Amino acid sequence: MNEFIHTTEGEAAVSPYSNRLTGKVAVVTGASSGIGEATARELARLGACVVLAARRYDRLQVISSEIESAGGCAFPIATDASKSADLKRAVKVAMERYGRLDYAVNNAGTAVQGAFMDNTVEDFDRIATLNLRGVFLAMQAEIPAILKTGAGAIVNVSSVAGMVGVPGMSVYAATKWGVIGLTKCVALEYASQEIRINAIAPGMTETEMLAGATEKEREFLLSITPMRRVADPIEIARSVIYLLVDATYATGIVLPADGAVSVP
Repeated sequence: MNEFIHTTEGEAAVSPYSNRLTGKVAVVTGASSGIGEATARELARLGACVVLAARRYDRLQVISSEIESAGGCAFPIATDASKSADLKRAVKVAMERYGRLDYAVNNAGTAVQGAFMDNTVEDFDRIATLNLRGVFLAMQAEIPAILKTGAGAIVNVSSVAGMVGVPGMSVYAATKWGVIGLTKCVALEYASQEIRINAIAPGMTETEMLAGATEKEREFLLSITPMRRVADPIEIARSVIYLLVDATYATGIVLPADGAVSVP
């Protein structure tokens, strides 16, 4: 994936590496593609050392190698983001390899689409285990490490489907609404301890998840998106960076990055 700055529609500009986040350390789950990959690359571009966590280790190796070759700092670790032991291991790697943890992006997730009555209990359990329980387990692994560092920030990846109703996405939406509730509650618990915890709610984004949608589903999603285009993952990644780094007086909030779908 090429690093670029989105300018006007259809245009892009090369985005050079910088040292803005030199000395900072981040863990990104679901970093093997889409928003997670884009976020990991952007954090590294800004100078942070990034632990890339996902199940597809071969893909993580390629991404990490590309980051390192470009002058960045990255380390891949095979991680099932629904398993506490795996998530704790990813955090442990960050602490042992780099000595601290400043940022965490809990992005790993999956989806199921279809009419409500067609969903099974197995569908619900599978989606909830990764999308919601996985965020719960990730924060339990990350917060003690960030407390040891002294301060930091977490961004949990929800969805526009966690803010507004979307037909055919009831199970997915339920988990993403849950991510927002979890984010708000935990943010309040750590607001006085210098850990900011926020959520981002992406809309229609060019990811593997969207690639699995039918043409009819894509057309519907575009029809409810006032900006009438699909986001590039790097656009969402830069909103994540804003929450991690720049929104220093914000915690427990949800930032929609959805092309105005959630605007009342």
